[in-house]
Amino acid sequence: MPKSSQHDKHREPVSNYVDALRRDVPFRDEAGVLHHPTMRSRPQPAFVLDPLHQFLRIGSLAASIGYTIWIAARIPSMPAQVPMQFPPMAQSVVTVPLGSY
Repeated sequence: MPKSSQHDKHREPVSNYVDALRRDVPFRDEAGVLHHPTMRSRPQPAFVLDPLHQFLRIGSLAASIGYTIWIAARIPSMPAQVPMQFPPMAQSVVTVPLGSY
């Protein structure tokens, strides 16, 4: 078992939520359940994504940012009245006679 460092001694769970927030450490409630109130108090993940999934993650991020920039760049060139796929709500209301269902 590895020796704990000085830093690990300060990372021990506390029994109080306020102290846990203040020190960025986990805390145990009365039932003994360990809670992580901040992202820094959570343990580091023990896995690494393979190259395919790293590519998919980065690609999806790049595609969403690129699409957002593309739409934002097109806004000034759009016409003053943008066509809609559906008619306004006032025209799309359908009335059904009461005895028909």
